[in-house]
Amino acid sequence: MWLALVLACVDPSNPGSPGVSADAPTAAAAAEQPGRSAAPTRDVLGLKLGDAGVDVAAWLTSREVSCAPAPSKPGAATRWSCAGDWAPSLFPERGQRGRVTEITVSQVHGGPVYHLSLTRRYSVADAALEDLDRTVAAIKAGFGPPKATERPADKAILDAKLLWFPSEWQFADLEVEVALMRFGTDYWSVAERWVVPGVKVTPADGAGGAHGKDLRSAALPDGAAAPTGARPAGTVPIADVYANRATMAGQPVRVWGVVHKVTHGVFGASWYHLRDGTGDEAAETHDLTVTSQDETFQPGDLIVAEGSLTIDKNLGFGYAYDAIIEGATLTRAPSP
Repeated sequence: MWLALVLACVDPSNPGSPGVSADAPTAAAAAEQPGRSAAPTRDVLGLKLGDAGVDVAAWLTSREVSCAPAPSKPGAATRWSCAGDWAPSLFPERGQRGRVTEITVSQVHGGPVYHLSLTRRYSVADAALEDLDRTVAAIKAGFGPPKATERPADKAILDAKLLWFPSEWQFADLEVEVALMRFGTDYWSVAERWVVPGVKVTPADGAGGAHGKDLRSAALPDGAAAPTGARPAGTVPIADVYANRATMAGQPVRVWGVVHKVTHGVFGASWYHLRDGTGDEAAETHDLTVTSQDETFQPGDLIVAEGSLTIDKNLGFGYAYDAIIEGATLTRAPSP
């Protein structure tokens, strides 16, 4: 689940995050998830997921976190995206070392809390593994054994630059995943995500094509029209990027296209899928992934992206790119 949610952006065919309705899912959710039982509880670290009227600000304050929510309107998602460098005592139920770096809570305006995620960072691999074991054990005690779990059998594996060891639990009304991960960084992270399935929110103003999605991960429908109008000078067609990727590798590349899909806040960046009407869908040369620190844009926006081209990038776990532009600068392109 976590891999689908967090890395939905890397697979153009992945529909993205689950939708949710403003009503807290109960029997309806169970009907949508045949074969799954209800979770023993949805009280997570003192925050009641799936319940309306929860005071998220008060919960954050109780954890000594000061974080203002992004503006919202009735029916839309209110999101608290809190980034910091907090001591582990913030969540004594988890690891005793490292730093808490991210807390995210999403709540339907006037409705239920449907998403909670936490990220903790470690400079020592053993401390990250200790956190993983402690967290999995705590969740297992309250929710039973995970549906699937992975743990490094050999600590030497932890020195690898690419790591992904997830454990997941799936219920009719709650989905949970915890993962120890490392993606080319000099630190290790333990991340956990708790999601109430079935919640739908009204997109905020200016959210482009993000209808029915968590606004942090949104996409246009398949078959959406390609951009029209004149291509900006100096931009390379996406099909040509793939065709000439060997000679363009490591070089600055400038492309133009419609944002087909975006996921913000994944491994410290926003991940955009751009399409310009060139390329072959069957050969997967019609869609180019671009990463950036810019969170401005949403599906349907026409943009120009410029950055260094990386080829044959493999994140593992079946996620690989023939071509990707990393650390791009993004600008809005003139409307046709």
